[in-house]
Amino acid sequence: MPQLSPMSKANSIHEEIALYFKSKNELDNFTKHRIQKQIRELDDVVQRKVLSALYQFLCGEIEQGIQIFVETYNDFGCDCYITMNHIYALVTAGLNKKSIDTALYYAQETRDPQAILKSLDLSTEYCNLDSMDLCFELLLPMEAGLEYFKKEITVSRLHYDFFNKLFISMNISRDDVTKTVDIIFEVMKSNKADHIASRFVSCDDEYLDIEFTVNQSIDTIIKLNDDLIDAMVELDELPSRIIPRFTVSHLPELGL
Repeated sequence: MPQLSPMSKANSIHEEIALYFKSKNELDNFTKHRIQKQIRELDDVVQRKVLSALYQFLCGEIEQGIQIFVETYNDFGCDCYITMNHIYALVTAGLNKKSIDTALYYAQETRDPQAILKSLDLSTEYCNLDSMDLCFELLLPMEAGLEYFKKEITVSRLHYDFFNKLFISMNISRDDVTKTVDIIFEVMKSNKADHIASRFVSCDDEYLDIEFTVNQSIDTIIKLNDDLIDAMVELDELPSRIIPRFTVSHLPELGL
């Protein structure tokens, strides 16, 4: 999560909120009041706003958190502390599609390298080639000054080139891939499931296997895949040559 100087009081609050995000434990009333008090006591208004927004996300008040982030951005403009934390909160809340859209919006609006690189990272992870096109276009004038990120940009370009050629050779529509991934996101959201990793794999140059690995029980995996099939069937036209599915991150040990 984007932070300030290592010794700042805001950083300490950041770290605690991040730990609660990771543990997914509910806050007790004492902790809630303590964190709120610490945030109110911060002198910097941007820090207060951003940490207040993160706190709302932590308490499950997602819409309120989003509203605070939007208002803060509108009031204070291009500040990577605002934009990166907004994207971080959306990703942490499992709002994957919204995080991709928001990252791309910030990339285009601010032309900030961190926002563009974050958008590129999310677009690469979910094989959104149209968004990657826009990010590469934004990076082109400034790429010479981004030597530190050369490896990440190169990996994204290789990823883009491979899948762009693959989709053309297999006659797979970019829009169909994005549409399928969006449906996967909706199924995860409705089941409150978090994914660990995603893979896009060509099966004998005949089908594109879109696989999302989730850390859930076998029963939940079965339900996720049933819901995914139902959602795909409801489409006016099924995406051609695309097979989406959820897989389990580990198999349970079998007793003898």
